[in-house]
Amino acid sequence: MISENLSTLPDWSFKRNPSGTLTYDSNGFNTSSIVISNVVSGEQFYPSVKNKEQYLICDGIKILNDGEYYADKLILTETYDIIDSVDQVNKLVSNRPSGGYSSEPNYLNADSLVTISTQYNFQD
Repeated sequence: MISENLSTLPDWSFKRNPSGTLTYDSNGFNTSSIVISNVVSGEQFYPSVKNKEQYLICDGIKILNDGEYYADKLILTETYDIIDSVDQVNKLVSNRPSGGYSSEPNYLNADSLVTISTQYNFQD
């Protein structure tokens, strides 16, 4: 779960291991309180990135298949978007069907804050 922002904007800080009791507020299917007693440390409920792409270029040729390749120049590229967690939670709440979700919702249906692209170059 993602806690509320515990910092002052523009900084962000989240409680890592939520504890306590979740109390019914409104429009919920389950109206009972839920005690958080078993939390897995370091795990996230929602994905934090989308549009992930990784690829290799050997001597100017993009590698499309598994295999063993030899090259004088290798470029490894990784690109992904970091999701706006506030928009993610807002969309999960606003798109919630009457009676609650009966199947897993689209967690990636959120705006991107930034696109990260990292490139590693190796040359003989």
